[in-house]
Amino acid sequence: IILLIPYYVSIPIFPQMLTVSMVLILFGSERAARRESNRKRMGDAAEPRDVLSGSAVYRFPLTASLMLLVLFLAFKYLPEEWVSMILTIGSASMGVFSFAGVLAAIIDFFVPALMDMKIWAITMSDILSVIITAPIGIWYYFSKHFIANNIMACGLALSAIEYLGLEDYKSGALLLLGLFIYDIFWVFGSSKVFGSNVMVTVAKKFQGPIKLLFPRHAFPTEADFSLLGLGDIVIPGLFVAMMWRFDERHGAASWNPKSKPYFTACMVGYLLAVVATYSALVIFNAAQPALLYIVPGLLLSTLITAAARNELHELITYSEAEAEPVATVAPTANGEEKAGEALPPTNPAAKKEN
Repeated sequence: IILLIPYYVSIPIFPQMLTVSMVLILFGSERAARRESNRKRMGDAAEPRDVLSGSAVYRFPLTASLMLLVLFLAFKYLPEEWVSMILTIGSASMGVFSFAGVLAAIIDFFVPALMDMKIWAITMSDILSVIITAPIGIWYYFSKHFIANNIMACGLALSAIEYLGLEDYKSGALLLLGLFIYDIFWVFGSSKVFGSNVMVTVAKKFQGPIKLLFPRHAFPTEADFSLLGLGDIVIPGLFVAMMWRFDERHGAASWNPKSKPYFTACMVGYLLAVVATYSALVIFNAAQPALLYIVPGLLLSTLITAAARNELHELITYSEAEAEPVATVAPTANGEEKAGEALPPTNPAAKKEN
């Protein structure tokens, strides 16, 4: 409904941008927390989670930069229609299956019996969701309609926040800081190196659901849109989702904002950052790197909250890395040590009786 209303009713860009991005982060965080809780409950039978940590965090901005540059050069030196066709088919296919995954979860919630009906290990809810979403991808491929684009983009954003994770707070902070520099360079500095704004060029020429399109008025034409890249939702969303789980480690299990101080602080920080981004966009009438405002908003909101609650050390050292089993050493009957067996608990009273 949120995505359909702007087509028929003129709504200012800012309320659209703020509402859609915050709703995606909110529900993406909740889905990620629920999935992680189910994964831990299932133990070894659960699917492993893709986690960004260590060297992957350092490589991420460099990999993203390389991919962006390759796309820019492809649009510049290769036939644009062929590049666009390949990218559209690939990204639209990803969007269809991502949104199908979101839709399947909704179907499972209302009709749980479909989860037990399977064809070659594929549930009926999965099959039904793909049948429903495939026409959206076909509609987008032939029309490039912004509603079809936004539906698939929302599916991609929700799936990314749900299935990806950050190992610890330090990794999340480093990832944000790395992409902070990435966003500033490719929006403000790339034109001095490559002769044009690389980020804006790719965003405008890439025909695929990698961005959200917000119409400036009802029944828009092709040029009547403002856009927000999915990276400005997914990357903050991963950090916010981690703060949701951090709150849950402290016993916060409800949707009450008072029970989730860090998640609430992040959402407020993100809201203020989007306000600052749009204000700069209007004032300077030029594309803005959203992470320039979002990264300080998220990091400062969590650090200030932690300082106010006297939990700075706990926040900075917070980690979701799963504990590795520790091998213990137990003596054998002949006095030798044998690894891998748990030592029995010591009973001081029993020793005293002996």
